[in-house]
Amino acid sequence: MYGILLSIFYAVTKTVFKTLAHWVATKAFFTTLLLIAFPIVLNNFLGRFLEKIMTKVSESVSSSSGTLSSITYNFTGLSAFFINHMFIDDALSIIFSALATRFILSLIPFSRV
Repeated sequence: MYGILLSIFYAVTKTVFKTLAHWVATKAFFTTLLLIAFPIVLNNFLGRFLEKIMTKVSESVSSSSGTLSSITYNFTGLSAFFINHMFIDDALSIIFSALATRFILSLIPFSRV
């Protein structure tokens, strides 16, 4: 009687541990795949894709207008000193980001901004 119960217990334990080992191995494999391999492949693919897009855009812009002109201001001397030490450029970037965020949120019909 005890031999039959012992063999049933052994078979159940062996099946449970075998299933558990398969589950842990599969979980470890997919975790490794998603955390290590997939981001590397995605980064390489998107990097090449964006590089091709930027090449096409720069070729298109340089062929149509000749050169790109910058619309940013370069401050030198005393004005650059005050802008740098009073963090005016950081304040302006925060203000413009807030205005852009408010504008984007106002485009959502159900938001109350």
